[in-house]
Amino acid sequence: MLTIVFAAVVAAAPPPPPKSFEALVDAPVHFEGRWMIPLPKKLPRRALRYQTSPLNRGEVLKLPWVHQPGKTDSGQRMPWGVLLGEMLFHAPRMIGALNVRMGVSCHHCHPNGATNPEVFTEHSYMVPGRIDLSTSYFSEQGDDGILDAHVVPTLRGIRYTAPYQVDGRVASLREQTRRVIVGEFNTPEPPPYLIDALVMFLEQLDPLPNPNLGPNNLLTDRAGADAKRGERAFFEPRAKLGGRSCASCHIPEDGFTDGRRHPLGSQREPYDTPTLLGLLNTPPYFHDARAPTIEAAVAEVDRLFGLKLSAKEITDLVAYLKAIGAEEDPWEPDSWAVRAEVPLTFLDLTQEGPYVDDPIVWKLTLETITFELTGLGLPNERDESLKRAWDSWTALAEGARARGPNPDDRQRLAKARAELRRALKEAEAPKAKPGPSQGTVTRSSLPSGR
Repeated sequence: MLTIVFAAVVAAAPPPPPKSFEALVDAPVHFEGRWMIPLPKKLPRRALRYQTSPLNRGEVLKLPWVHQPGKTDSGQRMPWGVLLGEMLFHAPRMIGALNVRMGVSCHHCHPNGATNPEVFTEHSYMVPGRIDLSTSYFSEQGDDGILDAHVVPTLRGIRYTAPYQVDGRVASLREQTRRVIVGEFNTPEPPPYLIDALVMFLEQLDPLPNPNLGPNNLLTDRAGADAKRGERAFFEPRAKLGGRSCASCHIPEDGFTDGRRHPLGSQREPYDTPTLLGLLNTPPYFHDARAPTIEAAVAEVDRLFGLKLSAKEITDLVAYLKAIGAEEDPWEPDSWAVRAEVPLTFLDLTQEGPYVDDPIVWKLTLETITFELTGLGLPNERDESLKRAWDSWTALAEGARARGPNPDDRQRLAKARAELRRALKEAEAPKAKPGPSQGTVTRSSLPSGR
């Protein structure tokens, strides 16, 4: 009897974690339908540097490019390494098998490089926007037994905001990227070219435009009188700051950061100076997310440093921070077709270019595309054409992933993608003569996969 019980226990034990990244990619792990960290209801708009910088286009640097069609990038062309990095940013398998089962990727905490203010776990002290990665939620071996949750920072403009970590302990972006993957999530060491691609993508993340800011990030007249008064208060030297001002650490012309670490008031532990760009849409605030609003953040700074700001100064500083932290057109359209275009473009990695015959890239790409499209809430029984296209894609992608790179699957996948794009656009197109049961089918009107 004891032998039978022991055998049952052994049979029920989970398999050991993969010892190599290649073994992780091949491990039979699938998404279980439980979204540990859902994307926010409003998805931050995607903004990459190659879209706007003339130094990053086509013939100027003679880089290998991949075409990325659709409204998300105005038909620009994208470096292959950046496309690979963006795919890996969306790939749960980059941060371990447990996160594949839970449906978690870098993109879920940092949607399009911004922040997810709805991140919420019991290890975050029940504070939305704060997360503790060193727990058993995210890695079977990663629980350090310490509750040290931190705010989820924006990654936009990260190439300008070294050092990294909230306490500024990490000097380089590549070191920080590897440390998160291997150190915090206990993922087996990825091949160096995958880390390089992720860093290439991260270095492309741009802050969104802000019409309130002019040269050297000084306010334009559009910002209003109260924000202008707040700007003067922001630059005003204060005795409690040793004759320095708020702008001494949050230097406007340097992206509102000085790249240094400072203690908060009488607290002894120093923290990295965060950028204030995009502040309006990235609550909560401070390294530990203690301030849920900008108003609360200003009040906390006043308390920590003993500034004794007047009520008028606080009001003006809040107006100033909201003006410099604003973003133009900050949200992605609530559209299946638009949101599906980025993951569907990942398929180009398997069609041509330097990674076309790479088995790791092939397998990660096909799994990640299906995972991302699942997150859109596809399919829907009310649209038979879309359901057929979706079923065709999922069956083909799963089989092709197991077979590895080959020209026959390459052609079939391209056709399945084209059919899925067509079905998505048709599903959202306005219907002729809408009646009681007929009308425009939009993503928001259909059941969500989350």
